[in-house]
Amino acid sequence: MVRHSRTDYVGPILNSGYTRDALVGDLPAEAASSVWISPASLKMKVSTGMFSQIPRTCIVVGGEEMTLDPVVTLRDRLQADMGKEAVTYIEAVDCTHDFLMMGWHEPERTNVLREVAVWVDRLWKSV
Repeated sequence: MVRHSRTDYVGPILNSGYTRDALVGDLPAEAASSVWISPASLKMKVSTGMFSQIPRTCIVVGGEEMTLDPVVTLRDRLQADMGKEAVTYIEAVDCTHDFLMMGWHEPERTNVLREVAVWVDRLWKSV
């Protein structure tokens, strides 16, 4: 992942191998492409229905994140199995990783938190 490496601060973490090692641990290397560990992996074999039992999902991502492309891949896979109505996707243009925690990402931060609140409200009302 090099896209958005100039606008996101997680590059050193991702490039260090720590994330992969933390997720895979002592499992065999091929576990890194497992749907359970990396559901957006481009190396895994995707089969129809593999995400069909996942509950309604809200995905929030910054448009300047290094992980934007994998998040979009995950969104597309979820929507293909669950239907677009079951997957809410919120992309905050010009925002980095963890922008919801950064006060300097206003007004995007507050706007997205409001969108998430609407999603949660709809979810609770449907139960």
